[in-house]
Amino acid sequence: MFQECRAVSSFAQRSFWSFRHSGAIGRVLIPAGQRYASSTCRTLGQDRPAAEPMADRPVVLDVAAPDDSLEALLGKNVRLHAKLQTMQWPPLSFFVANRCRYTLPWNPHGQSATCSPSSTAELQYLAGLFDGDGSCVMDRGTLYIQVAQTFDAAAGLLRFQSAFGGGIYRKGDGLGLHKPMLYWRVAGCNARQAAQYLARHSIVKRKQLELGVNLSQRPSRMPPLLQELKTLKRCDSAVESSCTWEYVAGFFDAEGSIHQIGKAALKLSIAQKFGTVLTCLCKFVNSEMGVHLSVTACRNQGSQKLNIHTTSICKDVLRNMLNAGLLRKARPARLALDLSPDNAEQTRAALYETTGNQQFLKRLDGDGHQRARRIINAQNAARRAAQRGQLEERLATLRQVEELKANHVLEKARLENSRLHEYISGVQHLQQDGLPALPMLDQVAL
Repeated sequence: MFQECRAVSSFAQRSFWSFRHSGAIGRVLIPAGQRYASSTCRTLGQDRPAAEPMADRPVVLDVAAPDDSLEALLGKNVRLHAKLQTMQWPPLSFFVANRCRYTLPWNPHGQSATCSPSSTAELQYLAGLFDGDGSCVMDRGTLYIQVAQTFDAAAGLLRFQSAFGGGIYRKGDGLGLHKPMLYWRVAGCNARQAAQYLARHSIVKRKQLELGVNLSQRPSRMPPLLQELKTLKRCDSAVESSCTWEYVAGFFDAEGSIHQIGKAALKLSIAQKFGTVLTCLCKFVNSEMGVHLSVTACRNQGSQKLNIHTTSICKDVLRNMLNAGLLRKARPARLALDLSPDNAEQTRAALYETTGNQQFLKRLDGDGHQRARRIINAQNAARRAAQRGQLEERLATLRQVEELKANHVLEKARLENSRLHEYISGVQHLQQDGLPALPMLDQVAL
């Protein structure tokens, strides 16, 4: 059922990011020029048939006009969002990871696989990823351990399968901005063993995993233990514990984000509803690196956040996570490590490619960041004028600030309109031609 996978062809590597330059295909069709593969894991990279001319594709209205007012643009964008929310991706029949294509459902060993984690470091990484994206479920007396990921992040699911057996299945089809979802799941005895292994290094879900083991071993106490499991999921049931860079890498792959701030500065961020795990991460990084990070509460969001603002510290943390096996965020991490004033705009554009679909509509482009800097500079000029007692100059500068802000809002709406059209055209392409075989080279995070 499983065939040996060879390297992706040079054509596939060259074309991987070509979708950004393919006009209407946009973020959805990743990359251009791939072939539909057969029913087993196999090499990718041969040309797919040429797409039909765009003139034959459905026409999307509500294109931004040069003289559109802000009100008109916002109205068009609302209608485009509504249209996009109804657009379905084609059903998944396969996924691609590590340059190979896998048929769904992917369960090559059936129920014969045994739990055999390769190392403690691997377990620590998987525990971190599980704490972010995993769940412990009891259904009709059977324990399930499962992890959900978007279809373009399946390499992590394969690592769970390699360690604990089980299978990888389709969880949900894509709809609008929501990508298709996959999940890895293991049941029964293997689930109990997986829970025991993961619980050794888990922080957020250790109690849930331990309770899952008890549930599978004590069916007579099922009702009260099930209620306890539900309670643990609703509250901060994390266990304060030491962690490792492998755990941090896994948790960051699930929950972390990398931001380019200003011209060439970085920020790393992890947000959580409950703060115990952030406190553990914070203490670990402070101890390992001799810094003084802290966890802050997010106003009006009911969550807490661990932010790292100093660029040099951000880069040191990213290096440590990469050395510890960072997977999904590996590409943006490497881009961030190479960030400098000389390549700031190129890096910003490349990091933009790695953002999730929910964020890419709102994220500023290079022109947007320049407008934002002009607004900040004008605000600072108004402040200095006030300090010098130059009230007329201050008022004139403040009027300029308001004009800059109004233009900034207008241009952001225009950019969002363009990105919505790009994305809608990409979904239409997939609806007509199906999903291409996507070679996720070196676990690129999309």
